[in-house]
Amino acid sequence: MLRSDAPALADYQPGGPWLPAATGIPRELFYAHDWVDPGRWDLWLCENYPAHRQTMRETLAEWVDSVAEFACRRGAPAVFGEGVVGYTPLLTRFEEDAVGKDIAEFVVDRCLAAGFHGVVLTSNAAHHHPMWHTDQDWMRRVNSRITTG
Repeated sequence: MLRSDAPALADYQPGGPWLPAATGIPRELFYAHDWVDPGRWDLWLCENYPAHRQTMRETLAEWVDSVAEFACRRGAPAVFGEGVVGYTPLLTRFEEDAVGKDIAEFVVDRCLAAGFHGVVLTSNAAHHHPMWHTDQDWMRRVNSRITTG
C-alpha cells in the first residue's frame, strides 16, 4: 500500500528519534501513515470491513459498557475521548465516509445510552484534518445529540 516514492523504512525518521519516544507510537506506524497511498488504504478497509462489522460493533459496545460500569463504581463521569476506527493516515477518507461515520454514530449512541458525559466524534474531526473543513454539517448534527442529550 505504500506510495512509489516511499523511502526505505531503515532510512525513515519521523520528525527525529524523539517523536516515537514522546508519543508512544512506533516508528513503523508513522512510516505507514506518512507514506501510504490513501486510496489504496481506504480501498483495503472498504473491501475488508464487512467481514468484521458485527465483531467491531460488539467490541465497541463492550468497551463502552465496561467504561460506564467502571465510572459508575468510582462515582466518576465517563467520557469517550478518541475516535474508534483507529489511527488512520491524514489523507485517508475511510473514517470520514459513510462507514466510518456509521461506526462513530454507533459509539456516540451507545455512550449516550450508557450515561457518558461526553464523546469525541472521531480523531479525524480535529482542526488539522480535512474532515474539519469538509464535514462540518455532520459534526454539528452529531455533536448536537451529545450536547442536548
